[in-house]
Amino acid sequence: RFKARNGQYGFLNENYEIVIEPIYAYASKFEDSIACVRLPESKTLIGIDKSGKVVIPDFIDCDENGIGIVKDGEYEGFVSESGESLTEIKYKNLTPFKNGVALASLDEPYSYNMLIDEDFNEYTLPEGQEFKDVLDSGLIVIRNENSLYGLIDKELNEVVPCIYDMVFSYDMNYYMYNYSSPYRRGGGPYNVSCD
Repeated sequence: RFKARNGQYGFLNENYEIVIEPIYAYASKFEDSIACVRLPESKTLIGIDKSGKVVIPDFIDCDENGIGIVKDGEYEGFVSESGESLTEIKYKNLTPFKNGVALASLDEPYSYNMLIDEDFNEYTLPEGQEFKDVLDSGLIVIRNENSLYGLIDKELNEVVPCIYDMVFSYDMNYYMYNYSSPYRRGGGPYNVSCD
């Protein structure tokens, strides 16, 4: 990959010859024969092969393990770096994998009602609860039907009950508090450190 004088990215071979012209506003390195690129007039990422041919037409994101999110119309799914489908393209919304899990929704575009593990097994919470975030520690923020927050682990075991108005992280620690507390600390604060 190289950046030309025009500010665009292209690709060179091992002899420093241009093999893909510098026409991209963004370009990743090739991983397993696929690079993620974006044309200047587009907000959408696409996957190209080493000849410049588009092999993944709507590439949304890619995690640290090379698992990408692709979009087909209004639905999303997971693909490998080589473009092989890893799931059906059936989700309204997906997050990249983080600490071995991803969040998904089958029906709501702005809500996550499903957790997907590294083997692409799907897990759901009881009715009225939703997944909100995967923290750096591997814990998962959930919200219940009363809009209160708590934490669970990857096996969906409760770590902190849903009794807090807010969960936030700061400097690798996670804090929960209630707005109604005079000290804004609720029953804690819980301070869950990453080991």
